[in-house]
Amino acid sequence: MKKQPLITAVLFDWDFTLAHTMGDATHSERLTALFHSQGLHYSQEQIEHAITRYWAENQVASTHLQPAVLQTQGDIIRYYKQLLQYLGHPNNNASLVQRLYDAYAQLPIELYDDTLPVLEILSRHHLKLGIITNHSSLIRPVIKEKCGQFISDEFVTISQEANTHKPDPVLFHLAAQKLDTSPSACAYVGDNLQVDAKGSVSAGYGLGVWLNRNNKPVEAPLPPNVVVIQSLFELLDYLGIKPDSPC
Repeated sequence: MKKQPLITAVLFDWDFTLAHTMGDATHSERLTALFHSQGLHYSQEQIEHAITRYWAENQVASTHLQPAVLQTQGDIIRYYKQLLQYLGHPNNNASLVQRLYDAYAQLPIELYDDTLPVLEILSRHHLKLGIITNHSSLIRPVIKEKCGQFISDEFVTISQEANTHKPDPVLFHLAAQKLDTSPSACAYVGDNLQVDAKGSVSAGYGLGVWLNRNNKPVEAPLPPNVVVIQSLFELLDYLGIKPDSPC
């Protein structure tokens, strides 16, 4: 595959791109663990019913109860607050739902099997590496622990710290600026076609990569400079890199 000649920096989403919270747990299993961590001991069945009611009342289709449409801190906090209301919790105040938002970063995290090998290959080929994530700032030490050998802490851009969120072009431009790289020379890899792949290209990135690990249906045709992969190893083809090629 032809190399993208201007790509000198690759940035990644965090959740469901480089790492997944609680491994292959479902969304309801994650939320049950999250609520329990804050002393809210509702059963998974109760939480599933609340999630199903939320999506039904908001008229949004949800596959396997995954709220992929929620991106901003405000949206996620309102989601938690509404779930607590459905659960009959007597006190769903701002402090509690903010704690839930922040505590998600402290649930157990696993890297995907392809994460470190691909980061190592990209690093050997002298590509600049960064992360852009819609997340609490509490995820920063987790990212540093898991990927700090390849991605410097200064090149991690977090929505809560920047006071904006993907797909706002401001966040993509800020991340490119940190890497001292033109957006047109950046590729961005994420698990959300609209927010990550299309969003980054709309912000001026040279390549937007949808990491479609679950082989969801792919709309055709994809916009220019937007591509789809099922494994991070496939990214190497778009950068003209062979896994065992010399630097």
